[in-house]
Amino acid sequence: MASAGGFRPVAGSGSAARAGARSGMTSSVGSSSASVTSASSVPAGAQHEVELDKVSCIGCGSSVASLSEGQAARAPFTNISPLLPLPVLYHSDLRGHVTRLHGTTEVHQEAPERVHNIFLRLFEDAVHFNLVNMLMCDEDVPLASRELLTQVHDVDYIKFLEGLCVRYDAGANSDLPSDHEVLRFSPLVVSRLFDETEKRKYFSANRHLTSATRFSPGTFKAALRAAGAVVRGVEIVMGDDFLQKRCFCLVRPPGHHAGPRGYDPTAGGGGFC
Repeated sequence: MASAGGFRPVAGSGSAARAGARSGMTSSVGSSSASVTSASSVPAGAQHEVELDKVSCIGCGSSVASLSEGQAARAPFTNISPLLPLPVLYHSDLRGHVTRLHGTTEVHQEAPERVHNIFLRLFEDAVHFNLVNMLMCDEDVPLASRELLTQVHDVDYIKFLEGLCVRYDAGANSDLPSDHEVLRFSPLVVSRLFDETEKRKYFSANRHLTSATRFSPGTFKAALRAAGAVVRGVEIVMGDDFLQKRCFCLVRPPGHHAGPRGYDPTAGGGGFC
């Protein structure tokens, strides 16, 4: 894999370079039972490599952490400075996924501004600490291929998304709104791709009235870019061409409830909660 995005290639073999980079470093790495260095024992500004073994998803009510729990989880990392900068993957296409329903003043919790504001803050810090070359943007973040998508999702679901994009582009106006509007996504998926039993269960519970998963003209491209960013991140972490063995993919739309056919009956959502 060629060097890109300002990353520093490994000199020599991957294993030898990583071993050299880790020498003299304090680390709490291993199984979930490994202890984590406490914040009080870490001098301010000290260079450490610490990896968090378990990360909780807080996208749905079943796994929400309290404020005190969140603060306690972050405490060991407060005064830690990484030996190597953290690569950040971001693409402007991610802002194309619009979530506010057309003609409303709705404030959706997963608006385009969320990740963009995070990126701006990261960019400000990168400029301040002279780490701009660690921000991988636009040209460094590929679109996921159809071949990759079919390893996770049903072909019929992918065709459905592609067809939805075509109808947006053509300005079709049958049972779908105009290209200026945002769709409640889950009701469409359930009505088109699921059997009658699942349809009755979904619509009788009025879930279609509260669906928070949205679809807009730029959503599919944003999703392809997000999936591509994650694939790129795995290449960085698992490959031997780069010294960095960690990566932050700043992506959207959320997909923690996305099933093989989009909608997840257990969670009651089509990607987002």
